[in-house]
Amino acid sequence: MHLLFSFVGGRGHFLPLVPIAQATQEKEHQVTFVCSAAMNDTVKKHGFEVITMGKANTSKPQQQALLPLDREREDNDLREKFARVGARKKAEAILPII
Repeated sequence: MHLLFSFVGGRGHFLPLVPIAQATQEKEHQVTFVCSAAMNDTVKKHGFEVITMGKANTSKPQQQALLPLDREREDNDLREKFARVGARKKAEAILPII
C-alpha cells in the first residue's frame, strides 16, 4: 500500500506524524509526504519520499516571541487558519497528486 501524508505548517506539524509514518514503513508500506518546499529537507532527513507543493520560499522566517495564552485566539486559529482555510487549500492542491 502507498500512503500519502500531508500537514499544514512546519516542524511542529510534521514531527507528530513521524512515528506513524515510520510504523507504516516498518509494515513494508510505501510512505510519501506532500509538503511545502521549506519542509523538504526535514522530511527527507527522516527517510521519507517527498512531493513538493508550492514554490520555494527563500526568505528566512522571523522568530517571534510566544504570545500569551489566549484560548479564544488559539481556537480561532485552529478552526480558521488550519481546519478551514489551510486544510481546504491543501486538499485542493493534493487532489491532482492523488
